[in-house]
Amino acid sequence: MSVIQTLFYLLTIIWIGSEAFNSIRLFARDTAVQKDSGTFILIWVVVIVSVTLAFLSPLMEIPQIIPYPELSTSTGMVLIVLGVVIRRRAITTLGKFFTMNVVIREDHRLCRDGIYRYLRHPAYTGMIIAFLGVGIGVGNWLSLFVPVVPVTVTLLHRIKLEERALTEAFGEDFVDYKKKVKCLFPFIY
Repeated sequence: MSVIQTLFYLLTIIWIGSEAFNSIRLFARDTAVQKDSGTFILIWVVVIVSVTLAFLSPLMEIPQIIPYPELSTSTGMVLIVLGVVIRRRAITTLGKFFTMNVVIREDHRLCRDGIYRYLRHPAYTGMIIAFLGVGIGVGNWLSLFVPVVPVTVTLLHRIKLEERALTEAFGEDFVDYKKKVKCLFPFIY
């Protein structure tokens, strides 16, 4: 394993570890109205299984995405860092209203500031980009599919729950926001 590949795996493990730490720190335990329906645990199961399978995929004879492993690994690292930056920006913008589980607090307000002017769920956009980085960084077609598709499908399920909770809490204000601002990717979706 090359130095850059070692750095890639360390970066991925540090990122997932920081997400685990934040999951504990930012899990709402107060008297907020819980709307999570078990998606917090589901997301973590999908993430752990997906990353494990992606990391094990080089043991199989699967074609490489890019014929130059260093380029693939470097691209993956850049995407992980980009995804983490987007996710952290979204978390910082929401401040106390960001939680790892779906909750609506008594003093909750609809955020349309910062990155939320452009995307309704930028923290999930960051996650998807970072998992794309994991897949590309490992370098084969299975490693690309395994973290991106299951995580994205799970996040889309979570988004439906969140948007239902936000519609209940904010009514027409959220419906209007939803009409004007894309969900995950500007100009696309």
